[in-house]
Amino acid sequence: MQPAAFEVLGSDDVVDGAGIPVIVYGINILSSEGGGGLAVLGDGEDSGASAIISIHGSEASIDEYFHLGDRGIFFPNGCYVDIDDNVSSCTVVYRRYDGYTG
Repeated sequence: MQPAAFEVLGSDDVVDGAGIPVIVYGINILSSEGGGGLAVLGDGEDSGASAIISIHGSEASIDEYFHLGDRGIFFPNGCYVDIDDNVSSCTVVYRRYDGYTG
């Protein structure tokens, strides 16, 4: 199964809408001049989401892709992405969970 979509985030936000189950296959982090950026992916639809994985860029002003495995990571309650001030933007590669009909 291949990823079906991507979403570019410039600030903390939920992927593909609140509460929609998704499988995340990867994330691209564009770090600012301030240093390597940090993105925390959580299971949920807002800043209270339970952190599942933290991804830290290696250095300032660099664009890095982080592959999360062929099966990806499942976020049954939606995927909320919390990015720090050193992230210019991030692109999340995902697909809606097949069982979701909303």
